[in-house]
Amino acid sequence: MPHPTSDDQQKALYDEACKTVLSEKGIAAHILKECVEEYKDISVEDIVHKYIQGKPEISKVMIQDETVLTKIRTEQTEDSSEKEGIILKYTELTGLLRLLNMALLDKLNGSEKRRIMATEFNIEITPELEKGVDDMCNLSAGIEKKGIAEGENRLSKLIAHLLKIGRNDEIKAATESEKLRKELYKKYGIA
Repeated sequence: MPHPTSDDQQKALYDEACKTVLSEKGIAAHILKECVEEYKDISVEDIVHKYIQGKPEISKVMIQDETVLTKIRTEQTEDSSEKEGIILKYTELTGLLRLLNMALLDKLNGSEKRRIMATEFNIEITPELEKGVDDMCNLSAGIEKKGIAEGENRLSKLIAHLLKIGRNDEIKAATESEKLRKELYKKYGIA
């Protein structure tokens, strides 16, 4: 993985790592099964081996001109008061959301994410998936460290300003209340 030299490069690399992980056949199969009606009765294993052909191309083929907006229209033909099937669909989506949350958000290291993908979701850990997960974890750790440093710097500026103007009583309150901190950042123009 190249070393990012700017915030934009780091975000772009993180985006690419996420796309790599989400495009892996095992993960894409879970998404297809839960989100595409035609796949709902097909096993994830069959989707992987019979329906996803070749290697998915990521960020290489333009699907639609980005300047063209498509509006999707629908006519609701069902009685919206009926709750039939909603609980089942929610339960199915909960599993998919757990997979996506674990893969993209949980503060687990790469090896733990791969272990869960393999054992709980039966996803084959390919070299591309392993690299994508590791890149994503490494980049997200860097983004988190940068965010923490920026937050500490911002709070430091606020405390220094409050000391300078003799508002020592607000320092303790600002460290204990996020709402007050936000108000003071805005009030004193601290970005």
